[in-house]
Formats: sequence, structure tokens, C-alpha cells
Amino acid sequence: IDHQVKLRGFRIELGEIESVLGQHPQVQEGVVVVREDSPGNPQLVAYVTHPQGTTVTPAKIRQFLKEKLPDYMVPSVFVTLESLPVSANGKLDRRALPVPSLSLEDNGGKIPPRTALELELVQLWESLFNVAPIGLQDNFFDLGGHSLLSVSLISRIEQQFGQKLPVSVLFEEGTVEHLATLLSKEGNSSQWSRSTVVPLQPKGVQPPFFCVHPGAGTVVWYRELARYLAPEFPFYALESLGLDGDQKPYDRVEDMAAHYIQGMQTVQPQGPYQIGGWCFGAVVAFEMAQQLQSQGHEVCKLILIDMNIADPIDREEAHTMDDDVIFLVRLFKRHLPDLPETLKTLDNLTQEEQLCHLIEQVKTAQKIPPDFGVVQVKRLLEVFRGHLKGLMSYTPKPYNGTGILFQATEGEAANAQDASLGWADLVTGGTELHWLPGNHTTMFQDPNVEVLAQTLRTTLSN
Repeated sequence: IDHQVKLRGFRIELGEIESVLGQHPQVQEGVVVVREDSPGNPQLVAYVTHPQGTTVTPAKIRQFLKEKLPDYMVPSVFVTLESLPVSANGKLDRRALPVPSLSLEDNGGKIPPRTALELELVQLWESLFNVAPIGLQDNFFDLGGHSLLSVSLISRIEQQFGQKLPVSVLFEEGTVEHLATLLSKEGNSSQWSRSTVVPLQPKGVQPPFFCVHPGAGTVVWYRELARYLAPEFPFYALESLGLDGDQKPYDRVEDMAAHYIQGMQTVQPQGPYQIGGWCFGAVVAFEMAQQLQSQGHEVCKLILIDMNIADPIDREEAHTMDDDVIFLVRLFKRHLPDLPETLKTLDNLTQEEQLCHLIEQVKTAQKIPPDFGVVQVKRLLEVFRGHLKGLMSYTPKPYNGTGILFQATEGEAANAQDASLGWADLVTGGTELHWLPGNHTTMFQDPNVEVLAQTLRTTLSN
């Protein structure tokens, strides 16, 4: 029987992974389970046995699976066993599978730490992923890192080393070695956190594509999309100010657009430009196109992804955004199934206690990292708040150019009378509409993101 599990929003058939694992010539038997040995970080663990007289490194098995399965189905940890445990009646005993540990995970030629700083970082990573050993050149995302863990890692680095790095450094080169190099540079790390341009995939001979962050401000969502565009199409993401707490986020769309144009022009000084954005980012990209045009630059591609410009604001969120507690409830209400009960328990608490209680609820729903505290959550709310204020005060003007719309088949546009969600009235040169599988968020996840990437690739090629 296939064991179906749900991990980070994906339904996964463990039997399907085991079947592909069994195709590797050096794997005699393979079994895959979900383990949560580190609270808040469930991960896929593969246990394998090898035919007598053969060995193979976890890195090679991982690469083999990556060529045949989407990333979300590739185990984060591989454990080699002499034999798989069986029960008295001879069946596989999943509960007897050992906890992954230093002695069980073959180090596969990993480079060990050479300095005290590298050692501290390796230990931090090992506690975060609950796997060892981790080598200096292991990639954060290959180990099973995702958007929540990336924010968690950066938060722990800030607590432990007193230095604020932007999440974007993990995209540039997400290894312990790279982080150690950055942290050992003299002075503080403010020089990196000021850049809003994140080179998610800088390689390629085609003109670059610049994509603006959604409402949360982070560009983690775009990593898979950028990866699928390699190696021909460079992909730069534009990340919000304010995520590091050093700078205030902008609260006017016009100011964001001007700031992102400046950043973009450090990579590409002259047009024609290819820009786009998802959700709130589509509105900022639209304003960037207006400003670029008025400065005499050509915008050859404006790609607007799944955003309702006709009715962009959740009025409930807008009216309550100055109250941290209510704003947090509004933002995460769909992830808090016991919301009425939760709200009842808040009655006799101070505002700070209410916020702490809600943060624990949102952590339980795995929507923020387990080590997030009030400071980090307030920072996140500040970014959301700035973007919501920007939307409320923004009046889009007609744009004398063309627009390409990417709409989710399970999103708002699917049931709307106007499938363009208001863009057709604003983009006077005409719009081109593409339907993409998934809803507002799953369109950016495997397997849907592959279709999104193919459509974007075709659009950028034309």
C-alpha cells in the first residue's frame, strides 16, 4: 500500500519515491518515511541497503532522485543500514527505523569545518536540519531548506552572531562556507542588507527578467521558478526593504517602484526591460513600467501574475492593520482552524500576551518558524502593513503599453466576469491572458511551477 503524506502543502506518495529509489543499481532496498525529530521541521528520510560489496554516497542517490522526481519528493536525509528492520511476522517495521544520526548518515566526502566560525555555523545548521554531518559546501535548499527555515536560520544567525544578513544571501550561494565568509568580513553586514536586487539565477545569455516580491516582501517563493529558467534566462528578484528591521519599509507604491528601478539599473542600465510581479508585486511592476516609460525607457515585457487590480484590498485587513493582534489574526485566519476558541482565550490577556499566544498558534500551524519571537513577527507585520497602505493610497493610471497576464486556474480570475481582474481597462495597448495550473500559491510549487516556468520561458523568448 502506498503511504500518502502531506508535507509543506504537498501530497506525497512515499511508495512512488521508494519505487524510484529501487531503480538505483546500488540500492537493494529502500524505504522512505516522514520524521519530525526537530520540532517544526518535518522532513523526508530515506533508509537504504546496498547489494553486498557495493557502496554509494547519499549525494549520488540524491542526484539520481533529483533527475526523476520533483524537488519536494527528494528526501533531505539518507541513512545506510545493513538491513531494514522487520517485525516478528517478517514485515517491514517502520517504527524500528533508527533516528538519523552522525554515525548513520554517510559523510560522502563532505568538507569539515576549518575555523571556529565555520564549526559554529555547521552546528547551527545541524541543529536546524537535525542531521549530521553537514559539510561546508552543502546547499541549504538541497538539504531540505524552505522559506520558513530560511527565515529561521537568518534569525538564529542574528541571535548568535549579532549580525543581520538578508535571507537573499542563501540564494546567492547557500552554503556554510559562503555564510562564514560573509560573517567574517570586517564591520557589520549592513552592506548586504541594503540591496533589494536578489540574483536568484544570474546565468544566461538572454536579457534578464526582474520580478517584484509579493505582499510578504520576501522573494523565497520565486526560487523554484528561477531554477527552472536556468541556464538561459537570468532571473533577478526585487525584495522589500524592512525585512531586516534596519530600514523602514516603503508605504507608497510610487516610492517602491522608483527604488526598485534604481536597483534594477545597477544590473541593466538601459532597456528594453522585462519586468513582472506576483500578487502585490504586480501592482509595483505596473508602476515601474509607468515610470520607466516616462523616463524614455522601453518596457518590452510586463508580466502581471494573479493579482486583482479592480478590487485589490481586503477591507477587513485594511481597517484593522494598526492593531498588531487583530492584523495578525486577519493575515493568518485561514491557517487557524480553532480561531473562535483562540479569540475567546485572548479576552483576559494584555496586548503583548495576546500577541505571544497568537504567535504560538501560527507556529503550530507551521506558518512561521518555530524560533520566531515577537520582534520578528512585528517586523513581518510592519512590511505587510507598509504594502497594504501603499495599495490603499495608489491610484493606477492607464498604461500605454501591453501586458501579459498569468492567472491561476483555481484562483479569483477563474470565476470572475472579467478574467483580467481589471488590468484590461488599464493596459491600453492590450493584454494577453495565460491560464496556469494551481491556486494563488500552488502555482509557484511543484509540479505547477514547471508549467509556469515553461510559459514564462516562451513569453520571454517571443
